[in-house]
Amino acid sequence: MHQLTKMFAFIIFICTSSLLVRLSTATDVGGVILQNTVWTKANNPYHVIADVQVPFNVTLTIKAGVQIIYDNVGDFEMLVKGYLQVLGTSGQPVIFNGSTATNNIKWMLTFKAANLSQSSIVYAQFIGPKQSAGLLEVPNGIPLNTGELILQYCTFTGTQINTYSSKCINLLKERILFLFI
Repeated sequence: MHQLTKMFAFIIFICTSSLLVRLSTATDVGGVILQNTVWTKANNPYHVIADVQVPFNVTLTIKAGVQIIYDNVGDFEMLVKGYLQVLGTSGQPVIFNGSTATNNIKWMLTFKAANLSQSSIVYAQFIGPKQSAGLLEVPNGIPLNTGELILQYCTFTGTQINTYSSKCINLLKERILFLFI
């Protein structure tokens, strides 16, 4: 009986230690990014716990191997009005893992009044069902997106991308794979 108690205590210790490691290595993100920022694999995973905004003239760079998780705790997005550089590689893509909640309205990435030519998404995987990327046309005097967003070597699984534009904003798609599962 004493050995069983020791074994149970050891299992509790291992489970608690694993939880503490997860809590200490995860990075919660949300709010306005006020200066150029780099997300690296060392701080994985990045949990989107509130809307993230990249304002005009600010760059968010996401390096190879970064995992971005949209948890089921809310319907959050990354709103890009500045610049987004997603720099995955063939061996270490950037992974955008959407919430499994079915009531999501917001996209993982939304570009609004942005100069798309200053942004690019290379070697990224978007996993739904949360919608992956939206390029929004904004009426009533608010500037529209300009330029072209380059998407290279991206995979979209169970999700979609939309331009929401009557003018069909230029969207270059090179070697992009859409998987609707």
